[in-house]
Amino acid sequence: MKKSIIVALTFLSSIYVVAQSRIDILFDETTHDFGTVYDSDGIVSTQFKLMNVSAETIHIDDIQTSCGCVNVKYDLKTLSTNAVCTIYVEYNTNGYYGKFAEDITIKISNDIDSRTQELTITGNSIDDSSDEQEYQLGDIRLRVPAIEIGSVLQGDIVTKVLEIKNTSRKAQKISFDKVPKHIRIDTDYKKRLQAGDKSNIYITYDSNKANKLGIDTALVYVKQGRKRVGYIPIVSDTKHNFIREYSYIGFSYRPIINISPQYLNGSYIPMGGKYKVTLSISNQGVSPLEIRNIKSFHSNITVPKKTRYIIAPQDAISLEVIIDTKHQQPGKYYGSIQIISSDPESPTRNITVEWIVVSNDNV
Repeated sequence: MKKSIIVALTFLSSIYVVAQSRIDILFDETTHDFGTVYDSDGIVSTQFKLMNVSAETIHIDDIQTSCGCVNVKYDLKTLSTNAVCTIYVEYNTNGYYGKFAEDITIKISNDIDSRTQELTITGNSIDDSSDEQEYQLGDIRLRVPAIEIGSVLQGDIVTKVLEIKNTSRKAQKISFDKVPKHIRIDTDYKKRLQAGDKSNIYITYDSNKANKLGIDTALVYVKQGRKRVGYIPIVSDTKHNFIREYSYIGFSYRPIINISPQYLNGSYIPMGGKYKVTLSISNQGVSPLEIRNIKSFHSNITVPKKTRYIIAPQDAISLEVIIDTKHQQPGKYYGSIQIISSDPESPTRNITVEWIVVSNDNV
């Protein structure tokens, strides 16, 4: 009996030590997309918030970047439980054109354990000293064909600038149509842009008025006089800020998402045929899991029209995904599905979908 008690106490003690040694951290985001930036911007900046949701104090031992174009500073080296560190990140756009992706590696430890966390910054840097990337809509020339707002935390407002030019020989009335409620467009000119003149338009994205999380594209139409001459795609990625609602105690009772399979294989599908695959989403946590948005990034992949669910702890739902090979030629294809949830550690999950279209003669 005495021996059993000793064994039990030893077991409980080991569980306690593991719990105490585990390093649990929470970020407001781990990937930040700057969206469209310009060479003339020089340095663009953002902040990452890191919260210690561990039982013990943690230490930031080192931070490394993948490029000299990235500069990092932070305001706390030692974080007690529930403390929040702000990591300041600057990216130098000068001389770097096109899509970019840079990593920031953070080494963290406590008195027993250590772990590494990677952050990523991305964006699209435009050389605004050149006319090569300009895009024509009627008599209006745009600096870029689309505006990438980038990452926006819920509650934040982001403004991007787009240069336009009137290439005609007379003044043009330039306006915008089908502007959604969460986007506002302001201009430097008053109703009409004079012949040959350049001006800026300011596109403001208000996440407080947006009703969707995740990547979204809004098409804002450009009008020359009364005529629509094209549209500007405005791409955004709205994220929930979990740091505003979590602490060490709350984190212990978090929902935990599990998706199976994590890679969807549609196998061989005849031309013009359809294939159904099932995706299982379960909650392995303690509190209810909210599925906040489900989005397909391929026109041949259909997800359920219902995109919001609540999954009880230790429960699961099944989603039917349809791959439609209509208008596709034989060959291998890839797409993806994005699932946004209330899991603070993994709020965005991207599932790759693969399928092979075969000729009906080979079926």
